[in-house]
Amino acid sequence: MYGLAPQFEQPHMQAGDTLQFSNFPVKTKTEKVEFVITWEDTPITLKDGTKVFARKFKETISFSKS
Repeated sequence: MYGLAPQFEQPHMQAGDTLQFSNFPVKTKTEKVEFVITWEDTPITLKDGTKVFARKFKETISFSKS
């Protein structure tokens, strides 16, 4: 696992899983925090046998100091 939480044992989250940090490292004078979440669909095979590759998704969430 990469990123801020390498201690996770499972590489994937399941529906309903929550993510919690007891210590989240943020610089005290930070003006903005941005989270980038990426995930990928499961590839499928159509009725005619054509394989459709998984779609990749990306969500960016930003928090700014008011």
